Amino acid sequence: MKGPVLIVDSRAQESLKTAQGLSQAGFQAVPVPTPQDALAKSAALDMRLAVVELDAFAPEVAAAAAGFKSRWPNIGIVALASAKRGKTDTEMLAGARAIGAHAFYVNPVAPADLARRLDELTRLGYGAPERRRTALVVDDSETIGEILRAYLKKNGFNTVVKPTWEAALSGWDTLGVDLVFTDIFMPGMGGVEGIRHVRANWAPVPIVAFSEGLDGRMAPDKALLAAQKIGADAILSKPLSEPSVMAAVRSVFAPENTRASA
Repeated sequence: MKGPVLIVDSRAQESLKTAQGLSQAGFQAVPVPTPQDALAKSAALDMRLAVVELDAFAPEVAAAAAGFKSRWPNIGIVALASAKRGKTDTEMLAGARAIGAHAFYVNPVAPADLARRLDELTRLGYGAPERRRTALVVDDSETIGEILRAYLKKNGFNTVVKPTWEAALSGWDTLGVDLVFTDIFMPGMGGVEGIRHVRANWAPVPIVAFSEGLDGRMAPDKALLAAQKIGADAILSKPLSEPSVMAAVRSVFAPENTRASA
């Protein structure tokens, strides 16, 4: 028998069908109608995986997501959404990010497909404290992106690199990241707006901001101070070095950093 899987779905018939399908695939299915029921009824279980119908979280998405992450900090989450309710792909993807989901399906989805994705998350280590964390790096410099990828890979992280915040927000591969690195000055949305968006709309995640200023018009320290004021957990001036980058990573994952561990 595989480990327990929370199924959070207020649609009774669909929830039962999902539970039966996952049980046949060897999982211990635990269906509940709301996130609050999940937290109340599953306190004694070491939950490593969850399947969540996004409408079950409305209207208190952020609070429910924080509760899940606090109870089971390493849980792997597959989000479900119903396009027929008039939601766009962008809206559904945003909902998946808000609960910290690591994968996403549009309903209806076959239980066999869910089982395969849950098996994949298990192989990647979700639910286990020793799993490799995933970092998102947003910088329009390909060179800086690859330097950060190398530093982070060397120190045990999977890394997704995006050239703009627009690309990061539209990417399915940036779901459920554990850490964000962002430059401040970039084309389009820019790092400051990117940080604001993450703080307002994503499940809690630590953010490291970095900058070399703006062509003599703004010094790095002023840009980084602005980033810190609106939500960055750590700041770095360019040029970046492996020791400074990893010191920032250690600082945002320290137990006393309440934002990163929320």
